[in-house]
Parts: sequence; C-alpha cells; structure tokens
Amino acid sequence: MSAIHLEHISKKFGRKTALGDITVDIPETTFTTVLGPPGAGKTTLLRILAGLERADSGKIIMNGVDVSQRLPGERGVSFVAQDFALYPHMNVFRNISYPLRLRKTSRDEIKRKVTETARFLKIDKLLDREPTQLSGGEQQRVAIARGLVKDARLYLFDEPLTNLDYKIREDMRAEFRKIQHETGQTIVYATSDSIEAISMSEYLIVMNEGQIVEVGKTTEVYAAPKSLFTATYFGYPPMNTLPAKLGESEGGFTIDAGIFSVNIKGEKPRFKCSKPVAAVRPERLVLADRKPDTDAAFSAKIVLSDVIGSDTIVYLKPENHPETVKAFVPSTYRALPGHRVWVGLASRDLFIYDADSGLLAWKGEDVGSGQA
Repeated sequence: MSAIHLEHISKKFGRKTALGDITVDIPETTFTTVLGPPGAGKTTLLRILAGLERADSGKIIMNGVDVSQRLPGERGVSFVAQDFALYPHMNVFRNISYPLRLRKTSRDEIKRKVTETARFLKIDKLLDREPTQLSGGEQQRVAIARGLVKDARLYLFDEPLTNLDYKIREDMRAEFRKIQHETGQTIVYATSDSIEAISMSEYLIVMNEGQIVEVGKTTEVYAAPKSLFTATYFGYPPMNTLPAKLGESEGGFTIDAGIFSVNIKGEKPRFKCSKPVAAVRPERLVLADRKPDTDAAFSAKIVLSDVIGSDTIVYLKPENHPETVKAFVPSTYRALPGHRVWVGLASRDLFIYDADSGLLAWKGEDVGSGQA
C-alpha cells in the first residue's frame, strides 16, 4: 500500500529546474532512500513533502488525502535537515521537547515522550547538558530525537550523517535501521552515499538532475539496475563499464569489450544498442595467478589496492587498454601493486546498456554461455 503518492510534481528556482514532472509512490511503513548526487533534487523533494517549499505544479497525496496546499504543521510530517543545528541556549531536554512545547503539549506528556525517545536513542543521560558539551554523534542523536519525539505519519531525513566522521556514520546507520524496525514508521531518507542506501533501506528512489531515474526494492535495483546511471552510481564500488561491440552468432550473440570477448547462447538484447556498454559488478570478478576457467578472462596489472575493513578494492590496468577495472575481494587477498594477475568473469554476471538511451538492453542471468 502506498503511504505517499506524488503526481507530476515540478519545481523551478529561477531558470533552474529542481524537479521535473516527478510521479512516484512511496510505500507505507518502509525505510525509503532517495539516492542521487548533489544537485539531483533530493532536498527539494523532501522540503516539498514537508511543506517547506511549494511545488510549482502537481499533487501530494498522503494516506488518500491531498495535502498539496496544507501548511507544514498540518501534514503530520517530521523533518530533520542536513544542518542539524541545535538551539545553543537550550539544554538537550529543551531542544528535544521544542516541537512538543510549540503544540502546547502537557508537561507530563512532554516529560514522558522526551524521556522515552532519549532512552531509545541512548542519550537519556545527556538531557541536562548544553549542545556545546556534546560530541558530533551526540548532537546528531539529539536532532534525530527532536524529529522523532512528535507523533508523525512521515519522517523525513535530509542527509543527516553527511558531516559526521566515518565511525559515527557507521554507528548511526545502525541506529536508523533500529528506528524503523522498532517503530514501524514510514521514513524517507535522502543521501548521496550508496553505502547508506544499501545498508539501511528497503525501497530505493534514484534521482539525477531533477528526474527520477529508477524506483524499486533496494536489493532488486542493486541486483539488476535498469539504467546505466544507476549502474555507475549505486554500489560501492559501482559497476565497471566498458565500451563494447555486439555481433551475431548462431543461437545468440557475441560481446566484445576490448579486454575480453564472450559468446552468449540464448536471449539477445531487447533492442538494438547504438552505443553498447558492457558492465559487471566488481565483486563478481575473480582474481587468479593463472588463467581461470571462466566464460571470459583477461590479464591485468594491479595498480592500487584500498583496504576497507574485511574487504579490498583492487584497481587493475588491463593490457593494452585505457580503462581501469575495479575488483572487490576479501582483504585476505594479497593485492600487490605491480603484480600481474588474471581476471575472470561469468557471462551471467554481465549487463549490456545503451549509452545513448541509458537503458538496460540485456542481463546475463540464467543464460547459457561459451568462452570466445
């Protein structure tokens, strides 16, 4: 069931189009992430949902009611901005209770709600402190508590972790997952960080240049992006892409990506690609000292390795080719710069996109293959 329906929402600031004819549904009781680069329109979308900006055209339906013309306080929405500035003259308790005091909530109810929310976010020991006495992570928890303390049908978070260091962001991602899991509320969370989108959300809206590029369950979008933009943006690291040539073969077709070629037996691309692009996830590549028995393989030199916890991103330079290819392997793999390795891949892990339209033309799941 849809909690929110946006229909033909458009917004311009001067001559700049921030949102261009947006139509999308957001399911209720889900954690939905709006993912896209800076300037994609994420903040504008959330501010329009909150009633802080007025759309130039279109309608916003929440739980069957048109709220397009309603004031922010009449929408049942809570909004936490990227700049989570706390009121410096108020202690933590008064910062959290501020929206309740605006609603003239009773003292007993304010105390109950603030204490309950603070305990949930593990800041109940900080209620008497001033904002200047808090760490960055503690300040963020206070801002989130201020957003959660009032009863709302929809909670909006606009890149709330952007300005925090890595460890605090990691901890806060777990907090957000817990918030949605334990409260069952509808949360819309805007970010430019693929890791946040992958680790937290059930549902994903991908945006770019004021347009919605792709919508779906997060796991499904990751497994098979329908657009070249999503393939190259969503993921850490994102998909490898290589200009390719497609050819005819008996019972299928061939893919020539320069550094490898493969013969595909089975279904051909859905449409003719004017500029084919072959793509593969870094984690689907196999690194070996000897040529692996895979559908396709190529030789490459390790240029750089970047260890990230239990995993390593390996940057590879294929022979006689300008492109750099990334592999995502366990950190137990010894990735020595300058070392030459074989890189193997299965045709079932390949995708073909058309660079001109940006659309997915073919994916390699459940097809036969043969090495070429």
